[in-house]
Amino acid sequence: VLGDLLSLAAPVSAPSSLVHADLRGNVLFAPGRPAAVIDLSPYWRPPDHAAAIVLVDALAWGRARDDVLDLVADVEQIDQLLRRACVFRLVAAVRVHRDRGTDGRARSRPGPVPGE
Repeated sequence: VLGDLLSLAAPVSAPSSLVHADLRGNVLFAPGRPAAVIDLSPYWRPPDHAAAIVLVDALAWGRARDDVLDLVADVEQIDQLLRRACVFRLVAAVRVHRDRGTDGRARSRPGPVPGE
């Protein structure tokens, strides 16, 4: 799957800025209070990259319906941004899986990711 996503990658022309790359689960909401971001994950990417990650997370873990993608149908290059968000999540999942022993507990010294 990762290879297929990477083979379809094309340059993105949108300018980059500082974005949060892991909003799902890292924003707290309380009635009458402003939202609070916990655990900042800064990345230098186009602003819509953060939205693409939120959508991929919503589809993968949040039980969102496919029509949630209609919310970004008019965003330029959203197909490329969604591909990058999928790659980001797949690589993160591989790293977490690799960094855990057979008992599910974190290893004391994670090894390198193949290809790095």
